[in-house]
Amino acid sequence: MTNMLRSYGWLITEEKWADCDSVVARVMAREDNAKHPVNPRTEGEDSIWGAPKNLDGYMLNGLEIRFWLSSTGTSIHHHVLFDKVRFVDERLATRLLKTMKKINRAIGSNIESGDMLMAVSRALNLTWYAEKRTNNHGWSYSDDDWRFHNIHPARDLIRASVNKFRDKLIKVDAA
Repeated sequence: MTNMLRSYGWLITEEKWADCDSVVARVMAREDNAKHPVNPRTEGEDSIWGAPKNLDGYMLNGLEIRFWLSSTGTSIHHHVLFDKVRFVDERLATRLLKTMKKINRAIGSNIESGDMLMAVSRALNLTWYAEKRTNNHGWSYSDDDWRFHNIHPARDLIRASVNKFRDKLIKVDAA
């Protein structure tokens, strides 16, 4: 058993996704209030390795909320999904399903971007978001300078990013 405590939060970035503008909020971990985030465990979170008991048996690695402007520019889409999940065995599949069920219950009918982010944050007890202050192009998160913020301003950050898409929407005339 480890004495290292883990906390969880978001890394919010704007990036291209299938040649479409997108904003993505990825779940990240932080060990013992380190100066940089780390990826959650690839086999899922376990309290024996420092995860809080309420996240024991959940999968957070690769978990993201993605919003994107369609390639036609006429609509905005969103998904809560696991990106880059590989080598899934029965144990991991159980953790993936357990996590998605909890998220879907929490989201309910919240389809507004900020509310969705906060619903997932409450469900998984995500308490911060990380801001990358430098871009040293290293191979590790520790190569860059990071700032950690309370979770609540992340709602406005995600809303502002999605609103940029709204400003770009092309109005389609109903024929």
